[in-house]
Amino acid sequence: MITRFIVLCTLDVTHVYYGGSCRDFTFVIPPDVGALVRRGRLLPRTLDGKLYVLFEADENDAPRTPLPGAVMRIGLCLNNTSFSNFTALAFSPGSAVAIYGNGAGNAQLGAPTIAVLSGHLLTVPLSQGDRPVTVTASPTGGAAPPPIEVTTAADRDSVSFDLTGFAPGLYTVVEAYPGNVEHSRAFYVDPELAREPLFGVVEITIAAGFYAAAPAFSVAFDARAETLKYYVVARGYTDAEFNQIDVSQLSANGPPEITFTKKLPAAFTPSDLPASLVAPGGAKLALFQSTAPVKRKAGGYARVQLRRQNDVIISNLPQVTPDRPNADLIVHLSKPKP
Repeated sequence: MITRFIVLCTLDVTHVYYGGSCRDFTFVIPPDVGALVRRGRLLPRTLDGKLYVLFEADENDAPRTPLPGAVMRIGLCLNNTSFSNFTALAFSPGSAVAIYGNGAGNAQLGAPTIAVLSGHLLTVPLSQGDRPVTVTASPTGGAAPPPIEVTTAADRDSVSFDLTGFAPGLYTVVEAYPGNVEHSRAFYVDPELAREPLFGVVEITIAAGFYAAAPAFSVAFDARAETLKYYVVARGYTDAEFNQIDVSQLSANGPPEITFTKKLPAAFTPSDLPASLVAPGGAKLALFQSTAPVKRKAGGYARVQLRRQNDVIISNLPQVTPDRPNADLIVHLSKPKP
């Protein structure tokens, strides 16, 4: 008998910064999902940064052990410490995690839910001091633990649910205070994945149709946009010569991607670097900044030039590297003595 494997689904990560595939993550499958994978005769494999989940098929390409309705939890572990510098994020990695899912078996992932990661002991700091307060923890599916009631302020300022034996996944925690005041927060409970340096979790609910037409799931990131700033510091230039200096991007086809405006130190704002720090000792200083926010891009933007009239002084100005938390770049010029 020949063993055949067919793709059940794929999962990859893309990023505008890279212009496509992003390899800053490692896929992690927790042990209980590993048992599910073995039971369903599934074979997860990573190739070129993409996760392939294969299923064992019979001679008619039908699954030998179909698992419609089963949920695969896949952890996303971040390998790039500079990721937040060039990524538009709605949360701070480390303090929260992003939970992606395909609902009841859709062929696409929905928008992420931002949640606090927890092990089997779910501790909830209480949001306010009013009492009594009733705290409930409701999973997306399955049994829920009993509510906890705190009657007096002296009792405690947090509550804890022991979720040993309860299903891992997304829990909605609601604090109900007097006067119909409620506070709701999302927690993701997974004792196995909580041990990992986790950025997020992808929950894929397997639909029967996946075995006939494999969906391609993707977690997509956008690049961070910010004002690109070149602080040009010059020595040995006369006022007239320095006023002729300009920054522009030379475009091969059509208009340039970036245009710049010039700002002198008298017009600097608190968001700019202090002129006394950038150009001490009487050096001349001008700030050339992009007229609109610019999305970060791996390798930067080509042919951003520093010119004096028709003469190119620097044909490719330095670009913002991924390890930089901002787009402030300082360029030093020194005119040779005759």
